Amino acid sequence: MRTLSASTNLVDPYRAGLALGLELATIKPEVVFLFCTVHYANWDELLAGVYDALDDPRVQLIGATGD
Repeated sequence: MRTLSASTNLVDPYRAGLALGLELATIKPEVVFLFCTVHYANWDELLAGVYDALDDPRVQLIGATGD
């Protein structure tokens, strides 16, 4: 099993998700645990960025609650 940690300080939710997804895409993950700040008002944009970068709709995303 390969693991990778990624982080970003980008404020724009889509760009933040895209940056995270691009880093994670290098290992072609099957599961992504996402712990992010509650300050992203548009969760759908954050998740869209992650999935766009991963380019694999089968990836299971766990978390994203901001807790």
